[in-house]
Amino acid sequence: MGVNVIADGHESSYEPYKAEYYVGKLLPGKTMDDMVKWAMDWKEWADESGMYENYNVNLMVPYFINNGSTHDLMWYGRYPNSTEQFAGLDYWVNNGQKLAAKLPLKNNLVVEVWQRDVSVPEGEPGQTGYVMYQDCRLDEGVTGNDVYEAYYAYAKAARELGDNLGRKMMWPVTGTSEAWNYDFIVVMYANSLAEYGVNNDLFWDQINGKLEENKALGEVGYQCYNRRSYTTMNIK
Repeated sequence: MGVNVIADGHESSYEPYKAEYYVGKLLPGKTMDDMVKWAMDWKEWADESGMYENYNVNLMVPYFINNGSTHDLMWYGRYPNSTEQFAGLDYWVNNGQKLAAKLPLKNNLVVEVWQRDVSVPEGEPGQTGYVMYQDCRLDEGVTGNDVYEAYYAYAKAARELGDNLGRKMMWPVTGTSEAWNYDFIVVMYANSLAEYGVNNDLFWDQINGKLEENKALGEVGYQCYNRRSYTTMNIK
């Protein structure tokens, strides 16, 4: 995934891509160990199919969250584009019935989204990663692209101070509810929980209110709320 240059010569960064979230509750008597085992069986099936070479999967478990009773985990899958996403879905619907019947949870929400990276952390993910989500509303007259360009400039400047967080902007497409009153979602993640802590201290010590690009981002015109976090496990 490369960096693009727009007409005025500024970097506009990463290309958008597709993703999907399956949000569910474990069935009675089932545990996270059962889900991990199923996910590994799915990975073996997916690798044998040859259909999911560019499909990346993480399991996410709620950590800091305002209502832990709503779901036990999220299956996050990332595709480079809609063509590969729906080819994968087509293969799953037509060939994955036996595996689907053994799924140890019930999905109560399935959402299709567009995402766009703002920054990508260097280094390899740890055994357990960490990710946070915030719902965001645009002020009147402000566009998502306005926020993205300022956010990208901020992330680039923060990286020069040692920041190593990943950041994304996410726009749900299908599966959302009218009750979800936001324009986009901000995603921020780290290779490990320990690495997130280091970067969080860096933000408060050297970035917040001090870095000019951070000030500019705060002046674009948007508000975020409903901050919640998850631990993550890489499956594929």
